Amino acid sequence: METIMVELSPEISLHALRTDTTLMFPMSEVAVEVFHENPAAFGKDMRKGRYKRIRVLDQDLLFKLAQLGIPQEAVNVVGATLLPPDSLLKILEDRRQLEFIPKLRTALLTLITKDASNLIARGQFKDALPVTMEAIVTAQAIYYPNAPLQLVPIYLLAVQVNLGLERPIQSEDLLGIGSWLLLQDSSDQPKDAIRAELSRLLGQLSLLKKRPEPSLKAFAEEAYYKSREYGIYDVRTSIAFYNLSKVFYQTGQKSHCIAFWDLVIDVWMNALKEVVLHIPVERMMAWGKPQHPGSKGVHLDSAPAIAKLHIGEVCVMLQEIYIRTVEVQGEGHLSVGEASFVLGLALMHAQKKTQALEYLQNANGIYSTIGNKAMKKLTSIAIKIVLEPPLKRPSTRPSVSPSNPAPPKL
Repeated sequence: METIMVELSPEISLHALRTDTTLMFPMSEVAVEVFHENPAAFGKDMRKGRYKRIRVLDQDLLFKLAQLGIPQEAVNVVGATLLPPDSLLKILEDRRQLEFIPKLRTALLTLITKDASNLIARGQFKDALPVTMEAIVTAQAIYYPNAPLQLVPIYLLAVQVNLGLERPIQSEDLLGIGSWLLLQDSSDQPKDAIRAELSRLLGQLSLLKKRPEPSLKAFAEEAYYKSREYGIYDVRTSIAFYNLSKVFYQTGQKSHCIAFWDLVIDVWMNALKEVVLHIPVERMMAWGKPQHPGSKGVHLDSAPAIAKLHIGEVCVMLQEIYIRTVEVQGEGHLSVGEASFVLGLALMHAQKKTQALEYLQNANGIYSTIGNKAMKKLTSIAIKIVLEPPLKRPSTRPSVSPSNPAPPKL
């Protein structure tokens, strides 16, 4: 069972045991750290039935609590009492420890949104639905009405889930609330990233409703806001170009598709060459002008930019571009070789070496056929890296030798 530290103040932190559905807080630690009371006396109030609690007798869990230094409830009492977040919040409220409530709610919200994002990335939208609804309730208690901008990303998570479940009416309602909350914010905080996400989800909703024109407009706005925030040639902006290509593909405008596919592949080729092959990137336009760096004024290195995306979803995107490029351009075309090469690098980065080797060898064959020596050299370097045996970790066990014999077996 995973343990998380929840900081209520600079002086007070609580251990939280993470279960499949929530966090649980050891009652004895709450008594000592927050209220400076004896756990046995504090537990009497719990046993009156006012607060929900769970009694555990599992020896492994009790041993873990002891390892963490969490005090026993009493010398002659076996087991431990765990408090769910709702009970701890109610106890803090009843005992007038109101200054700790926002910190606890914020910690819970961080956990919930992380779980929801992971479920969405794995395509488990049905499981993510109740998690995102819980996130909305928790976020409203923290941020509304004083900080409406902080609520927008939470609502957009719920939109993603409903789009994944193909529920256009619910998605549209949640998008409307998110847009309204964005309009309510009068602060000078940067908003381009949130506007880009709103536009992306609006484009996906329009695609779900089979409305290509509104989806094209929404994805164009996504590309605009991401370009302002991250720069045109950032990997995060490339997602918007890919979304535009999907609309053009559905409407049969293949020449537009090719243009956007080439742009996406070019962006990812530079980024993955830097991360996987350790080849420095020249962030210059073809005519010698520096690329626009985005709102921060400096380019984010490729590795942290890629880390902000789910590499599994990136591989799916690049594979789809590869398949459709083969369909439109033919198997031996240069753009097919480039798409195959970039997909191979992405799979290397995702630690899927068997699949990576397949696409890299395919790209190598295409470059050999058309005589592109520079790209063939790069592909050969990547193949060599894939085929290298993993580094052996030095053994932590003591060596056995006549001067250092093995210990006797008992």
